[in-house]
Amino acid sequence: MQYKYAIRQNWQDYAAGRVFHHFPGQAVFPVRLASEVFQRAYKIWSARGSKQKGCHLFDPCCGGAYQLTILGHLHRSAIARISAFDIDARALELAAMNLHLLTREGLRERRRQLQDLFDEFQKPSHAVAIQSADKFLKHMRHWEQGDIPCTLTQVNALDAQALGEHLPQPADIIFSDAPYGRRSQWQAAEGIDNPLIAMLGALKTCLTPQSVVAIASNKAQKIRHPDYHRLEKFKVGHRQIALLSLID
Repeated sequence: MQYKYAIRQNWQDYAAGRVFHHFPGQAVFPVRLASEVFQRAYKIWSARGSKQKGCHLFDPCCGGAYQLTILGHLHRSAIARISAFDIDARALELAAMNLHLLTREGLRERRRQLQDLFDEFQKPSHAVAIQSADKFLKHMRHWEQGDIPCTLTQVNALDAQALGEHLPQPADIIFSDAPYGRRSQWQAAEGIDNPLIAMLGALKTCLTPQSVVAIASNKAQKIRHPDYHRLEKFKVGHRQIALLSLID
């Protein structure tokens, strides 16, 4: 896959566990790839004539919301609000901590926490994390729109009624790394042969004809649904990514 928008650069400030939180040992979505996928989806959405200044970004399987948080910091001007759902209560606790870092107050708290850790243990890793936090705080001073409004809710992504009831407004862009593997699995999917296809069916309640759905999964899952057009599909490493929209 050839990158169109996310230029090659040093992404270390965004590394999981430095400023942003993650579960130890949990695989995380690559920062550059997340930025590329979002920008491709945003380009399509904005070309469809939206007069909004930013999109409503939604992840129905957000996990710890690391992916949403880095996108918020990378693309603040393109994002008007973020909604994050997950069925896992433990993951939502981590997601709340990460999404709080999209506020100035939350990032200042994190910076103080890192400073306390450095003062106590004098670890170089804490020192570089403080430097990264300072960079984010400097960037946030230029956020003309202010902090990003975020909604975080415990919802089963396979439940169309619950999705429709809890989403504050239709999503402009859905970007989700579908569960797969040992560390990330579907829950509450008993009796469902293909949870990914079931989720796409449930997500129809959250979309408009202009919305773009970006789904990442492993190559074994088929990202295909009869109610969606496939706009783009590409593979990176062990992942495949598809950009979809509803058929009129």
